[in-house]
Amino acid sequence: MPEAPAAPSRRTPTTSRGQRMVERLLDAAGAVFLAHGYRGSSVSLLCRQAGVANGTFYQYFPDKDALLGQLLARFQGLVLAELRRAAARGHDRRGRIEAVVAALHDLLRREIGLLQLFREAEPTAGAAAAAFYTELEVELPRLLDLPGIAPALLARFVLGAVYFNVVSRGVWGLEHQPLPSLVQFVLHGMAPPHADPARWTWAVGREPLLPPAPTVDAASPPGGGEATRRRLLAAAEELFGTLGYHETTVARLTEAAGVGLGTFYLHFPGKQELLAELVHRTTRRLTALVAAAVDGVEHRLAQEVLALRAFFVFIGRHGRMYRVVQEAEFVSREIGAGYYLTLARGYERSLAQAMARGEGRSLDPLALGLALLGVGHFVGQGARDGSASPGSDPPVTATVALLMGGLLGPPRRPGPAIARGERG
Repeated sequence: MPEAPAAPSRRTPTTSRGQRMVERLLDAAGAVFLAHGYRGSSVSLLCRQAGVANGTFYQYFPDKDALLGQLLARFQGLVLAELRRAAARGHDRRGRIEAVVAALHDLLRREIGLLQLFREAEPTAGAAAAAFYTELEVELPRLLDLPGIAPALLARFVLGAVYFNVVSRGVWGLEHQPLPSLVQFVLHGMAPPHADPARWTWAVGREPLLPPAPTVDAASPPGGGEATRRRLLAAAEELFGTLGYHETTVARLTEAAGVGLGTFYLHFPGKQELLAELVHRTTRRLTALVAAAVDGVEHRLAQEVLALRAFFVFIGRHGRMYRVVQEAEFVSREIGAGYYLTLARGYERSLAQAMARGEGRSLDPLALGLALLGVGHFVGQGARDGSASPGSDPPVTATVALLMGGLLGPPRRPGPAIARGERG
């Protein structure tokens, strides 16, 4: 049944009753969007959740997009308010960092519905997502009093460390308790006390030895087997990454690939199967690229530096895959989550082995792996969006410094942390 048309005017809630109704609709929408996704939810569905008539919704909102905007604004306001309260509880720099990381983790867990809505809307809600990151970049340096770290990098480091750990529990169903390790990682990084920086600093300026970017053979005939499949995958990466999955039709894909509509169905049962293959291919390519970058390097911390540089190379080659992978999870949770979980489990295994050899601090390896994925994701996202250039040397150096030493640097001895500005 089609939804009711938008009314010519909307009621601005000036009474407590009207304000409560708006809150009721927003609360219902958060629950419905978490269960069904934004695209899978209708005004009728969220009105049933709220226990109101459809007409009541249209008295306050012209459409579902307007409600989405208010929910994203609510999410941003909740996060910033909670971080301010947490920072005020800290008596020193270390205390503020601990309180902020714990508050961010706990708030995102409580508001997992709003977090999921933000994640689903982010590829298309450019202004709202940008506003959220901009506010974090302004607030976190002020709250934590860390002037020596670039604001954008600081915000993306803290958010990245927490982000996938929360999603992995609240959405993907992993059972782990990451918070103690998250706090320690943000404070002091992954390098163990007394670690010799020479173990990894040599890798910061080294260009990783990587295979060339795969290409589509333009000379191959359009109907030629594997070449046709590669053309369809390349077209999907381009169109899904620019227009979005739902806005891209099979007809447009085949036109971009230079093949007939019937040929598409010889290779893929449907568009979702094409998306699955594209994400799986991305996982294989990224893991192969990282494996080539660290080949022959023994120390785990040096491997992490080279893996980070390889990841930034991958972003340069396949920047549109950020949107593809983000959107994939809301087409099929198995497809999208599978990408991140495959990478996280690989991290978990290698980090656990490195910790056993004394090449890393003793932290929860899964929590640390998810944190490293998150930091790479958000710093790389900043590069893609033009707000940072992690492929150049200074941002790589600064990112590596945070990964290894956290916000306060690796502790040199048991006891109080030594702040960056207090190191001897």
